[in-house]
Amino acid sequence: MKTWEDPVGGRFGLVVTRTEEHGATVRLPGSAFNRHDGQWRLSSCLAAVDVAGGVSTGLAAFPQWTLTADIELHRVPAPVAGPIDVVGRLVKHGRRLSLARVTLGHPGSATPMALGHVNHVMTTPPFAPAFSALPIGGVLALTGGATDDATPAEAFGLVHAEGREGRRAVRIECDDSTSNFYGVLHGAMTGVMVEEIAAREGIRVDDVAIRFLRSVAKGPATAEVVDRLTRGEREVLCIEVVGGEESAVATRVTVSGVRTEEGAAITHG
Repeated sequence: MKTWEDPVGGRFGLVVTRTEEHGATVRLPGSAFNRHDGQWRLSSCLAAVDVAGGVSTGLAAFPQWTLTADIELHRVPAPVAGPIDVVGRLVKHGRRLSLARVTLGHPGSATPMALGHVNHVMTTPPFAPAFSALPIGGVLALTGGATDDATPAEAFGLVHAEGREGRRAVRIECDDSTSNFYGVLHGAMTGVMVEEIAAREGIRVDDVAIRFLRSVAKGPATAEVVDRLTRGEREVLCIEVVGGEESAVATRVTVSGVRTEEGAAITHG
């Protein structure tokens, strides 16, 4: 098994297997970092989805590579034991955009626990050969960024802060431990911030849609709820991530789920 240093993916323990010409499976280990009380963390699942979709579309784009433009994921919450496989397959490769389908489930199971799509834009990479050189069946373990922290929020330095107009917010600093290989905030950090907000609001997230509008190259990224819709026990939150020197909106996220007291402790351990 080959290894590749990735301070974000390494903390989640991701292992990538090239399964076909334009497809990859990302194994998410059942570690304490990725789970809480038998539930899978949303942030861990989104990190694996980001990689599975990115590798699948990147293999089709090579010698170019891809950056995530948007992610949508729908899951059926249920007790899950052991690791999860995130299977990514190319749907369509275009000159500007490429789309991958992802499914999440037990290794070897034909019944997924979640499914979604990841859209990517073309770019020129500094690191594509690490994946493109993998033969079908080849395995690449992401390493680096080892941590004893109990939660992703602790590991990546998330703090509670005040957002625009005095709203409650969460914040992560874009630095070497939270950035990708382009030197901008890793997409998985959006999942960490969204998970924290959902836990604070007491919502078990079933559906999430993330749209990346611009990169955060340095400094803090702040996430806050800007709109909500409530009907009975169901709630929809619209979350904005603001960052960069101009403090512009970098990411727009919509999550929906059921209000539950159990969700309030998922992130905090």
